[in-house]
Amino acid sequence: MKVALKITGPMLDLVRRDLARPHFFAHERVGFLTAGAAAVPGGLLLLVRGYMPVADDDYEVAPGVGARIGSNAMRKAAQSAYRPASTLLHVHTHGGRGFPGSVV
Repeated sequence: MKVALKITGPMLDLVRRDLARPHFFAHERVGFLTAGAAAVPGGLLLLVRGYMPVADDDYEVAPGVGARIGSNAMRKAAQSAYRPASTLLHVHTHGGRGFPGSVV
């Protein structure tokens, strides 16, 4: 099964700007996308509806990882996907672009 994700340019720009913001102790930012899902021939199409950044105080100190979020962050994200019923996608970045070793 093939899964395709569609997101508008302005929404993608917003997500990238948010994930690039520094945090007091976490090494990377985390957010959640909400999306509608539709069956298409050969797979599934996810249409991004919205973006919810994880609040600063919902990060937990965890020296062994880039970012750890607490249960409050997960609860808020799940609530945001409840109505309208949405797929919930966890997103974060490692600051790179393209595949490792690519010239993208």
